[in-house]
Amino acid sequence: MREHVLRGVFSAMAEKGFPAAASEALLKSTDCTLFFFGNTVPSGAKYAVLCGTVVLLVALYLMINTIASRRAKQKNRTLFL
Repeated sequence: MREHVLRGVFSAMAEKGFPAAASEALLKSTDCTLFFFGNTVPSGAKYAVLCGTVVLLVALYLMINTIASRRAKQKNRTLFL
């Protein structure tokens, strides 16, 4: 995501006459390129992993809360009988 956000900043710096070597050094220092087994990971794969992780965590959260509420209901039922 950082690549997309900073692209406009670096192009504006180039338009203002900022030295290319300094701009390149800043770009490399804020680089967010991921490598997997020596290959660069494309942005689409990064977003897919992010979305998949969010869906998994939300499903896990819902499952834990559903199980906990069922146990609480069963516990309350046995107390009143």
